[in-house]
Amino acid sequence: MSFMKLIHFNKTFYKIGEEKMKKGLTLTDILVTVVISIVFAIIYKLWGPLYYAVKPFGFQVEQLIYGMWFIAATVAFLIIRKPGVALIAEIAAAQESLLLGQSGD
Repeated sequence: MSFMKLIHFNKTFYKIGEEKMKKGLTLTDILVTVVISIVFAIIYKLWGPLYYAVKPFGFQVEQLIYGMWFIAATVAFLIIRKPGVALIAEIAAAQESLLLGQSGD
């Protein structure tokens, strides 16, 4: 590693320019998670009528459409790789979807 300069800080080595990763969630992490949740809450509201439209066609088609309700947690975790982000995103998206009102049933 002669081409990389290393610094010694708190008994660990870091590359210059690399920040120490915090284990807890920062305010920025939470706000980005909430914005992702708002976007997916709107998508959930638009996706609801499609789910009810294909429901009479059978179990298999319904299950293909059903997977959309798991995507907020997946996207949030892929963007912010910290523990608890997926749970916060999915709960927030469900609550915001509830606040937007009932989709066509």
